[in-house]
Amino acid sequence: MNDFDVLGPDKKPLKIATFDIESLDLSAEWAYMVCACVKEVNRHNLLGKTHTFRIDNYDYEKEQDKSLLKDLVNCLDSFDLILGWYSSRFDFPFTVTRCLKYRLKVPTKNFRRDLCLSARGFGKLNNNRLASWDRWLFGKATKTNLTFERKLGAIRGNKEDIDFYVDHCEKDVFSTERIYKQVMPVLGKLRRG
Repeated sequence: MNDFDVLGPDKKPLKIATFDIESLDLSAEWAYMVCACVKEVNRHNLLGKTHTFRIDNYDYEKEQDKSLLKDLVNCLDSFDLILGWYSSRFDFPFTVTRCLKYRLKVPTKNFRRDLCLSARGFGKLNNNRLASWDRWLFGKATKTNLTFERKLGAIRGNKEDIDFYVDHCEKDVFSTERIYKQVMPVLGKLRRG
């Protein structure tokens, strides 16, 4: 049985998405989100819609990522299962910490699966980076590298640098989905949180 076969309370398959964020720093105390992506997992192909939330679509000079977070949490809570790569140690904690700062609702209405932590249990590569698993399973990684110069540009609101962050994030949710579909047979039971 795979996660597509798990039925919700309404006896329909779970609505699944992959999730990733990109921030200016690893600490939610010092940085805000540049972008976040939630990609709908389509059972038959990799063509599910990607919901992209980018800081330059909001008044970030006034409120940083507050409105972005509201939209992101509403999107996340529209799915039954959220997949991520190292998401239980970074993406969700960062999101929750930023939401708490603004006294916003935090994402709560879904199952979550961290494929990086799952990979530690079923696999044995040199490391468990997303790019490493992508390269191992598909011959090449789609991931790009974020540089310090891109970070400075994004801080200054440079559209080209924010576009690069967004492209990086969208590639991550795509890679997470295709890895998930490949490793589904070796994943354990689904748990909340």
